[in-house]
Amino acid sequence: MPEKLIVEIMGKHSNIIFCKEDGTIIDSIKHVPAHVSSVREVLPGRDYFIPQTTAKENPLAISEETFRQVIGSAPMPLQKALYNRLTGISPIIAEEICHLAP
Repeated sequence: MPEKLIVEIMGKHSNIIFCKEDGTIIDSIKHVPAHVSSVREVLPGRDYFIPQTTAKENPLAISEETFRQVIGSAPMPLQKALYNRLTGISPIIAEEICHLAP
């Protein structure tokens, strides 16, 4: 059964987490106990999950139609809509996406 290597790139909160196929954390570069984070623990034996991202869509799991609705309905510039409405997109990445778009 294949394990998963998850890389979270979030500034000072970045981490590399090694999980079993079922999502159980085997180990991580940074251990995050409950007294450090009230949102989630990142410790061996705990279940891995992505923290809730206040009503943001996963850009890897939505259809093109949903993407267009989510971004098109945002009353803001495209770059800002990308990082405000999609999980995992930073302002810098949104700027680069807009720069590279035809």
